[in-house]
Amino acid sequence: MNVLDNLHKTYPKTKYILESASGRWISPTQPRRWLVQILRDSISKLEPIRIHGFRHTHASLLFESGLTLKQVQHRLGHEDLKTTMNTYVHITETAKDEIGTKFSKYIDF
Repeated sequence: MNVLDNLHKTYPKTKYILESASGRWISPTQPRRWLVQILRDSISKLEPIRIHGFRHTHASLLFESGLTLKQVQHRLGHEDLKTTMNTYVHITETAKDEIGTKFSKYIDF
């Protein structure tokens, strides 16, 4: 089922994809403005990320958590598993560290 169909079933009165609590339209650029402000205000000076980058992060963390590629593909709504695997799922530092640990256990060092 289409993601927007599910959204409209959950929130049938919503007229806009981005809507305020009072039902008013929010510009599609507003989330980016919020993110830029958060990055500017952050004490730790977070590295810049684009809004769409959160989709990649979400996909990578889903896979790292133990979900299969098929489950991540379903969650992201991709028709082709190659899109999920080659574009969205990235190897995290934790996953990189795990490679040596798992291989070491496998060969019993």
